[in-house]
Amino acid sequence: MDEQLSDVKGDKILEAIEQLHVMYEDQSLSLEEYQSKREQLLAQLEEPVAQERLQYELRVRDLSTRSGSDKSTPAQKADPKALIPNKETNNNLQTSSNHKKTTNGSHIELGSKEAVDAAVGSGQKLCDRFLLKALLGTGGMGQVFLAEDMAFGTEYALKVFHPWMMSNERSLQGFVQEFQFLERLTHPSVVRVYAINKDPETGFLFYTMENVTGQDLQSVIDKKEESSQGDVELIVPIDQAIRLIDKLSEVLKYIHKHKIVHRDLKPGNIMMLEDGTIKLLDFGIAKSLEKKETFHTGYKGTFFYIAPEQLVGGEEVKPAADIFSLGVLTYQLLTGEIPVGMAVLPSELNPELPETLDAVIRKAMHPRSKQRYQSIDEFLSAFHDALGPLARFSTSSSQLQANTLAERNTNKRHTSSVQRVMRPGSSGHNHRSSSGYPVIKKPKISDSRVLKAIHSFQAHHGQVSSMSLSADKTTLATSSHDKSIKLWELRSWFLLAGLGGEQSAIQDVQFSPDRERIASGDISGFLRVWDLKKSRNVHQLKHPAAVTTNLWSPSSQLLISGCADNNVRIWEATSGRLLYTLSGHKGHIESLDLDGSGQLLLSASLDGSCKVWEVGSGRELYAFPAGGGGVNAAAFCVREPGFVSVHMDGSARLWSLNSSRLLHTIQAHEGRALALAISPMGKWFCTGGEDGAIHVWHISKGTHVATLAGHQRSVTALVVTADGQRIISGGSEGDVKVWSTNSFVPGLI
Repeated sequence: MDEQLSDVKGDKILEAIEQLHVMYEDQSLSLEEYQSKREQLLAQLEEPVAQERLQYELRVRDLSTRSGSDKSTPAQKADPKALIPNKETNNNLQTSSNHKKTTNGSHIELGSKEAVDAAVGSGQKLCDRFLLKALLGTGGMGQVFLAEDMAFGTEYALKVFHPWMMSNERSLQGFVQEFQFLERLTHPSVVRVYAINKDPETGFLFYTMENVTGQDLQSVIDKKEESSQGDVELIVPIDQAIRLIDKLSEVLKYIHKHKIVHRDLKPGNIMMLEDGTIKLLDFGIAKSLEKKETFHTGYKGTFFYIAPEQLVGGEEVKPAADIFSLGVLTYQLLTGEIPVGMAVLPSELNPELPETLDAVIRKAMHPRSKQRYQSIDEFLSAFHDALGPLARFSTSSSQLQANTLAERNTNKRHTSSVQRVMRPGSSGHNHRSSSGYPVIKKPKISDSRVLKAIHSFQAHHGQVSSMSLSADKTTLATSSHDKSIKLWELRSWFLLAGLGGEQSAIQDVQFSPDRERIASGDISGFLRVWDLKKSRNVHQLKHPAAVTTNLWSPSSQLLISGCADNNVRIWEATSGRLLYTLSGHKGHIESLDLDGSGQLLLSASLDGSCKVWEVGSGRELYAFPAGGGGVNAAAFCVREPGFVSVHMDGSARLWSLNSSRLLHTIQAHEGRALALAISPMGKWFCTGGEDGAIHVWHISKGTHVATLAGHQRSVTALVVTADGQRIISGGSEGDVKVWSTNSFVPGLI
């Protein structure tokens, strides 16, 4: 190898240095041989960066010679392997750690517990040489200080491992591994590290690295938000955003080539220097792809930018995890907003972006890692192809600013004339009628438990007309008067697919229990059946008037529809053959539900009546009288033979099938009550109304439990997740909100 040293230049030298490092880690070279050959290679580099690093190490070596000190110096740095304690009790750690590291049997004395518990602060001196001048930042693994080398007056950044974590071997391994990763990387956009060491007096573990001056991207975002007047603006001009994405892609490609996944790509870890260079910071939770133990078993990272497989665990973490984070950053840089599962497409937020870019970012952010781009090259190619002319953005366009959110919503909002046949919710009319039944007044919101949504996003441009949960509990379907159907992954709220191209507003959408199909009804009178695997329409069942609601049988063999011609129809789902037409209502059919056995069908009508039918024969079994100004929704109770209905007069009513009578009438809303959902265990139900409120009620007592406040206008759709822990609501403005039930459900008896 000595004979070849003089012939190695440029990148070849860097590759040779990396190979030396591998040989050293494999113990094919001693520390002295490694340092000697490495210095010979560095001496051949002409780049200022390499020369600066070389001069640093030469100074340290000279200092060591003059002082005669036997302390470990940056030039004679401690063997990283020796910085990890080797204890007999380490077996369990070796089994469970994500960052496994075998040792050579050497160890480092950590010092007394009191010393390790000591605080690190400005003014301290480590190794009797590095003066800590100012705290630059704090992270999960340690603190970063501006430090002065007292021997030469040179300033460096110095990262000190949190003293209180010294007894945690897993964290200690991570800190040493971070240094080892950075030592392997020699890219202009990766901070250079110099030496890892331990202060003999305090036991503090630290390493030195280059000190870079600039501001992190998160600071830029924060300043932009502070200066804005509530409008959403681009973080940087679009040409700068594209260049920044290219630079991030370049450095990620480099570290992936070196078998490292960063796993914490976020604005706070991206430093922007004055000369336009970027630096990727904080490799504290990075992972080597060369290790076999690559399954993530817990959360590490920052929520908005973290890949789902990191959050949930149980899946091998690959470069696709960084590509997910890059996709989030791409969306944010080009729109000014953090994406919520791609609920709003980038081209909708920023009209300057081509629609072809939407699919690229969507794929990069796909919740399933195998569905994403598998390499940075693949992402970059698709990204620039989609950008088209924007990829060659001119300087004159660098002043581009995105339209405000309000302007964009105005430009993009779909406005249609909603006929009376549609589900109510957008009209200002208030229909009320009195009845002789006892009324339980709705309690004042100020007197009740008021809860806020834990998640909210803009799902549609028009009213959310219905929602349906898949049988496997993973997907939510939403339909809208904007003529679209969207499928969302519940875990991430990622937009999986859109079914559309319809000419009419969608009234209702329902998953089949076998998870293979979706049925949608629209105001043009079609009940359409979609094959989810083939992503195509397989049936169009024509009705004489608008299809207002639909329902699948538990076996997925029957499809039931409600129509504006006042009739209910039962179809054979596979063939599309009409089996029965159920007549008797005198108003539009607004709601359908099946009991747990699938044998009883409940229909509700705007004529104010509810009927119960025998599915097998189509025979009417029960008829409940008109009242409440029309029924907007009705659903069977789970625990008792009965049902709940919500009405145009704002009331919610609980009915018994055993006695065929009304048990409770609750004045639930100011204005019309529009939506209803019953909990899976049947202990409570929730109602949504024209007043924008969602109320939760005890089903047997009829008492108020909680109020969910957040919708600005009508609540038009409600579902409860299968575990009962979430309520999902849709509104007349196209918004979807998610609510936790954990604060009130445990108290229900």
